[in-house]
Amino acid sequence: MVTPPKSVFQDIADKQQACINSFYESTPGKVVEFGSVLSMAPGWGPNPGKSTVENVVLTGGKLVALNGLKKVATNSAIPSVVNGTAISIASPLAKLLSSLASKILGFAETAGPIGVGAATVADISAHQTCTAVAHPVPDVPSPF
Repeated sequence: MVTPPKSVFQDIADKQQACINSFYESTPGKVVEFGSVLSMAPGWGPNPGKSTVENVVLTGGKLVALNGLKKVATNSAIPSVVNGTAISIASPLAKLLSSLASKILGFAETAGPIGVGAATVADISAHQTCTAVAHPVPDVPSPF
């Protein structure tokens, strides 16, 4: 059995990495990178630090902001002069903001896990495809 020179293996690794880089630079690749949990793993995605910040800090910050908006919009307490208690009166704008925040949060809670799962599967598929493209197909004579 003949062992190919080491440079052949390096050539395969270079082709595979070039394919993966090309994927992540494309528009679908950027979407997959943002949504995939694997993009945060060192050695998998092109920039795990950036992906971690995007996924954890920015997404978490948006959810905290929407929850805060929902709470603030529904908390319009007006003290009563008659009996000393406070009554809540929500303005039309407050009701609208609260409703929108609730709908956005509901959508995010439903669609978020599906989107993350789909992006992760697409990420794995891209890596498998690039591995297959980079490896040479052996010359097998046709039996026909």
